[in-house]
Amino acid sequence: MRLRWSGSGLACLLMGLSGGAPLLAQSADPARAAQDDAEYDEGSEITVTGQRQRGAVIGDIAPERQFNSGDIRALGVSSVAELLEELAPQTRSDRGRGEQPVTLLNGRRISGFAEIRDIPSEAIERVDILPEEAALKYGYSASQRVVNIVLRRRFRSIVAEVEGGAATQGGGAQGQIELNLLRIRRDQRFNLNLEYGGTAAITEAERKLVSRGGGRAFDTVGNIVGSTSGGEIDPALSALVGMPVTSAGVPLSATNGAPSLADFADTANRPNRSDIGRYRTIRPEQKTLSLNSVYARNIFGTVAATINATLDITDSDSLRGLPGASLTLPAANPFSPFGTDTTLLRYLGVDPLTQSSEGYTGHLGITLDKDVAKWRMSLTGGYDHGVSRTRTVRGVDVTDLQAGLDAGDPLLNPFGMIPAALLDISRVDRAKSASDSGNMDFVAAGPLAQLPAGPLSASFKGGFDILALEATSVRTGVVSSA
Repeated sequence: MRLRWSGSGLACLLMGLSGGAPLLAQSADPARAAQDDAEYDEGSEITVTGQRQRGAVIGDIAPERQFNSGDIRALGVSSVAELLEELAPQTRSDRGRGEQPVTLLNGRRISGFAEIRDIPSEAIERVDILPEEAALKYGYSASQRVVNIVLRRRFRSIVAEVEGGAATQGGGAQGQIELNLLRIRRDQRFNLNLEYGGTAAITEAERKLVSRGGGRAFDTVGNIVGSTSGGEIDPALSALVGMPVTSAGVPLSATNGAPSLADFADTANRPNRSDIGRYRTIRPEQKTLSLNSVYARNIFGTVAATINATLDITDSDSLRGLPGASLTLPAANPFSPFGTDTTLLRYLGVDPLTQSSEGYTGHLGITLDKDVAKWRMSLTGGYDHGVSRTRTVRGVDVTDLQAGLDAGDPLLNPFGMIPAALLDISRVDRAKSASDSGNMDFVAAGPLAQLPAGPLSASFKGGFDILALEATSVRTGVVSSA
């Protein structure tokens, strides 16, 4: 039995329901019925003409998952970088070593992730997640899924974001400000993103950590130990105290004049300890500046061209405690009450040792894409240049100070204020590295021949990579390079 609706059949039904002649009396004549059956014969062909989705990948591989603009808004992400992070469980491949997915923009290759990372999520029309087979058509391996991001045809936005945070205790404030400008006009796209962030240092004192000065009994006033490790300071001091004395804290009275042997009796075997937690950081102070710009448009009529330039600058400063010195105090020195040579362990000054690092990285990427007949040609390239510098203050050169103590200078009190002229020369390590890298890839993909099971497609890829690294360092006065 076949039920068919047509204009005349609908009219007959309405007439029957409206109280006219019986429905059976309204049947068409046999000749007309035979003609209708011929027109709607089951063997007739029906042709449906469709159109590929804008920005779809090449080939006939259907997406496994597809997210529209409403789905993307529901994820609560603000940029492409956050979107891909949110979709990571669905874009991870189970083949091979689980490589990162291939990311396309409007069905075309990109020069690098920086080209799309800062695009606001509101500018995305849809996201297609495709199986690993689609990666082969773009010159990638068969162990990577494909994420195709399709942008709106027209879009314009200016976005500013300010973030800040701090721990409830122990310092650690941080903040970031970001400004993003995006304009899309069909085949033209301009994106500029500026980001500045800062992180405050966290010291040991802010987290109530006690620094022990590397295991030796250094102190801001000083401690006296024997000239040999673990040895007795002076037999006369041991006899005065009634026990062997291997360490003794310098009394505060010694800062104003020469102390006596009895002044060290109260601190025998009780060395002074200074908390230098405020001079040591467990997290350095950091500042970052990032600039990312992208410009895309068609050139020479049908060639899609994109240029991407980025600049990242970082600066970091940390504190490494106070400079400690192990000084020999001769028995003949006018400020020594001991009958033998001893060793003075003392922090010199209140200026902490520091380590500073700064660097910058620049990137330039290009993409040229053109369809020739049924073939898609893509040329992508990138160049990166980075420079990093590190300066580490290891300590103070005490050569002149030790010479003054050996000479018995009556104006040089080793327990008091040390003249700044004797502490000018610092031991500083320096390191610098510069790296350059570049790559260029050409990919052509399209059908080779038509076979009974479908078209035979192929992708051809060629390119090159370069890498150069140069590094120099100065450590304890020794220069090395690579």
